[in-house]
Amino acid sequence: MTIYRRITQCLYNIFREGARKVLRLLSMWDKTFKRKLKGSKIYETLVKNCLQSYAYEAEYTPLEDQHKGDLLVYDALTDDSFYLEVKKDTRVGLTGNVYIELHISRQNGTSTNGWYYYDYDYIAVVDASPKSKLAKASKPIYLIDFPKMKSELDLNDPRCKQHTHKCDDNRNTALLVPLRYIQSRGWLKETFYYNADDWKQAQDDAKRKENET
Repeated sequence: MTIYRRITQCLYNIFREGARKVLRLLSMWDKTFKRKLKGSKIYETLVKNCLQSYAYEAEYTPLEDQHKGDLLVYDALTDDSFYLEVKKDTRVGLTGNVYIELHISRQNGTSTNGWYYYDYDYIAVVDASPKSKLAKASKPIYLIDFPKMKSELDLNDPRCKQHTHKCDDNRNTALLVPLRYIQSRGWLKETFYYNADDWKQAQDDAKRKENET
């Protein structure tokens, strides 16, 4: 349920059903938000740890710069630095397509641009598909040059497919871009891999960081 719908429903219940239900709804929203935030932090930590195994140094982005990406990365080999946004993708391992969010249509009739229109330096697309068990196989993390892809990608390219689906009571429109196409155009900077041990380590590290804060 969206923040807007939560607020609307809470206001309705103030007048019709009293404060007890309002507090319960706010508690439910708070738990949902915390659960999603916790999940995203694990993926951020996973990418951060894996980058360090490939001659990169990474740190969490300061609060005032988080619109630029989740991580600030330094390349020890080229002496370059860049912001990196981490994206969990449950489709790429199953369909070979990278999910690019274009628009979000909300139940109240408003519409906002998806993260495709953000100004990230790079995005890290983490294969989170259930295709194979991590105990038996590694999974990839794709590092994509986001400005280069945006400047060259045609949203009406017939090789890509627009996809609309329901997400958190919204209607999301995305572009499914074939990974092979991304590779052929030179938008893919690098591919990393993680396994079950890396995932467990990311869970432990994220939990430790949460306890510290």
